[in-house]
Amino acid sequence: MTFGIHHITALSSNAQKTYDFYTKILGLRFIKKTVNFDAPNVYHLYFGNESGEPGTALTFFPFENIGTGTRGPGQISTIYFAVPLESLGFWISRFIQTNTRHTEIKKKLGNSVLTFYDPDGLQLELVSTNENDKIKPWKYKDISEEYAIRGFYGAELCVDDAEKTIPTLELLGYEKVSTEEFHTRFINKQAESAKFLDIFQMKEWPRGKVAAGTNHHIAFRVPAKKEQEALREKLNAENYMPTPLIDRFYFSSIYFAEPSGILFEIATDDPGFTADEELAHLGESLKLPPKYEKLRQFIETQLPELYTGESSDSSNEIKTKQPQKSELFQYLSIPEEKSKYTLALFHGTGGDEYDLLPFVHQVYPTASVLSIRGNIIQHGMNRFFIRNDDGSFDIENITSEVEKLDTFLADQNISSENTVFIGFSNGANFILSYMLLHPDKVKYAVLMHPMLVLSSIDSELSLEDTQILVTSGAKDQTTSPEEVGKLKEVFANAHANVTYFQHDGGHEVTQEEVNAAKEWMEKTLN
Repeated sequence: MTFGIHHITALSSNAQKTYDFYTKILGLRFIKKTVNFDAPNVYHLYFGNESGEPGTALTFFPFENIGTGTRGPGQISTIYFAVPLESLGFWISRFIQTNTRHTEIKKKLGNSVLTFYDPDGLQLELVSTNENDKIKPWKYKDISEEYAIRGFYGAELCVDDAEKTIPTLELLGYEKVSTEEFHTRFINKQAESAKFLDIFQMKEWPRGKVAAGTNHHIAFRVPAKKEQEALREKLNAENYMPTPLIDRFYFSSIYFAEPSGILFEIATDDPGFTADEELAHLGESLKLPPKYEKLRQFIETQLPELYTGESSDSSNEIKTKQPQKSELFQYLSIPEEKSKYTLALFHGTGGDEYDLLPFVHQVYPTASVLSIRGNIIQHGMNRFFIRNDDGSFDIENITSEVEKLDTFLADQNISSENTVFIGFSNGANFILSYMLLHPDKVKYAVLMHPMLVLSSIDSELSLEDTQILVTSGAKDQTTSPEEVGKLKEVFANAHANVTYFQHDGGHEVTQEEVNAAKEWMEKTLN
């Protein structure tokens, strides 16, 4: 039997972005900076309440060059945070002010919830509840206690066959309490907080892919090793094949996979995160497992720089590439003196100028970068042009923003001869519009999951000097294969040189797509 959730671990693509989001936007405390015990060149970052007590700790492995993951069966698909009743209005306002992608408030299994996404697309929900009122939140400077996050409310497990997973939850001490559409809710009555699990059954969905923006595992709490050993024996008897006890320094762990493939961990409450740091100084320095301490100097050279201070002193500025602001666009510029080419990046809906940097690191790591943020904000999400509520596109706005882009690129001395335009979804559509309205300005383009948004095309359009890679997903319901077919007709009529690549997934950038882009660049660029 367990006593609720201990911690949840996810994957991200950038340590600094992860730190900034979970501390400065969500107001969680940064409680531990250590490394992945199995890959010490990767951080393991912990966030939670004041002490990171069990039931509040969200942790991350920020793999700097990892691709984008996809949610699906075999994964923890959503993390639920508890917030006080009547506090969701505050969070909507905060998400709008910080350009955090979010949805409208909705009802789910009797609760009012607000779904939102971190910089990598990790799906999270704020649940309005009094269940966790005994959890003392961390006091962040501009988030009062009446609104602050109070640890986990629970989590959603996405499976393809709920009947196979239910016995596992029952073994861990969970009982079924309600059902709504595709969700079945379970409660751990032994737990004081972080006690709910929802099974989300999606039999026809493709399996989830674990990468940035997805969850790695969920850990359930037991008081100490005695209870952990007893539960391990039960798991062995039921053929779950749990690992031996593994010392994670801050807790002891065992791991096993439930029938749908989700990785479960059983973790002890003791000794906790004050084992190597005083409570007042949690997260202030890099802490290494004892076995790696002799390698500290080498490990520190392998880890990306991470600034975790709050001072406004200029000597303590965030040590990462920072965006700049022109009169036309906010952007990120990363020049490389020896690079012949500049990669001009255009994010998808809800993204920003950091989103495609991991993609660049894989396909052309030595290129200069000009990454642009869209000027339009709809429903709290960054976009490059307006999409009307009925699904149609605001052609006047598209044309206006394209002309702004043309002026901006001229100000940046961007030449078509040495620039590769790269965009995903809304960003790809914006590049495509720029290309069709200014065909002499784009020579190289990588369009990931694009669709045609302009209502009319010049019949005399010529793109015979343009090299294009178009990537798409066979199961993409946003930019469907039919949309790609329309685009093929336009490019054929314009005599463009186009390479098409399709993967089996949906509306996401897969590793296969990244590999295809890298191969295309190696063949196309001189």
